[in-house]
This record gives sequence, C-alpha cells and structure tokens, in this order.
Amino acid sequence: MAKKGITKEIICKAATELIIEKGYDRFSLRELASKLDVKPASLYSHVKNVREISVAVGENAARRLSEVLEQAIDREDADEAFIAFAHAYRNFAHGNPELYRAIMALPGASETELKEEEQKTIRPLKMLVERYVSSETDSIQYQRFLRSALHGFIMLESEGFMRSKKITADESYDMLVQSCLTEIRNAKSAILPGEGR
Repeated sequence: MAKKGITKEIICKAATELIIEKGYDRFSLRELASKLDVKPASLYSHVKNVREISVAVGENAARRLSEVLEQAIDREDADEAFIAFAHAYRNFAHGNPELYRAIMALPGASETELKEEEQKTIRPLKMLVERYVSSETDSIQYQRFLRSALHGFIMLESEGFMRSKKITADESYDMLVQSCLTEIRNAKSAILPGEGR
C-alpha cells in the first residue's frame, strides 16, 4: 500500500533535489526513499523503476528550460531575442548543470516519452528560428545548427576548456552567438521580395 501523501510529483521533486545535490548519475533509490522517509520498495507503488524517475526529472527540467527560453525570446526585435535566447540557454546550463544533463538524457527515453518532452525544449527555438526562415526544412536545419553550436560550446566549457586568460569564455561565446546570428540573417536576406520559401 502506498504511503499517504507520497505521489509521483513528490517523488520527482525529491529526486530533482537529490540530482542537484549529488549529481545526475550519483543518487540512489535508497537515498531517495530515505529523503521521503519511506522504504525503497514503497516507491514502486508510484513509479515503475529508476528510469521512470530519471525521465520525470528530465521532463521537469525541460519545462523549466522552456519557460526561461520563452521569456527570453519575448521581444519585438528578432536579433535581440536571438541574443537573449543564446545567453539564457547558457545561463540555464551553467546554473543547473545536473538538470541540463537530465534534459540531454531525454533522447534515451521511449518515442512516446520523447515526442512530447522534446517539443517543450524545441518550441522556443522553433519560434525564434522561424522569425528568420519560413520553410520547414530551413527551420529544422537552423534549429539543429544553433542548438549544436550552443550545446557544443557549453560542453567544452564543462570539460574545462575555454580557460585562456587572453580571451575569456564570455568573449568567445559572444563571437559564436554573433556568427550564428549573421548566418541566420543571411538566410533571411537570401529570400527575395515576394518569394516564398
């Protein structure tokens, strides 16, 4: 019988706190049960397995990131929104490294789990890119381009690169963002007046 007051949402919240404290790959089911003051077996009244907990944490983190990004792009000027998006993305990853890892682990989820949650993180990016390009093909290409560029930089930082004192990581990131912005602006300007894409 499930302990009164324990729900999947409460389990997810406690797991998120543990992941932030211990690391994405370093918390145990036993620690989670202890935090909730239940026996480990009691958790299975609410969740199927540890993987389901990890996916739920990733989903929660994806929602948080999506909210941050949607707020960042809520600007009239497309270029300002672009720059705000890039900095909000990096700031989230820096401020929530373990939750960012949980989001990046979501593609390991099943197709059903992934389809809905991936859309949450992609939606603000899609909205941003479609202010510059209109065709579905171009939109997908530039979403992948921008996401790969930002994620790649963040991963290099997390592995200890970008430490040169001559040029700061912030300066290099600004250059990367400006280069991405120039590329997508060029795509927009390549559309002739009256020409659809």
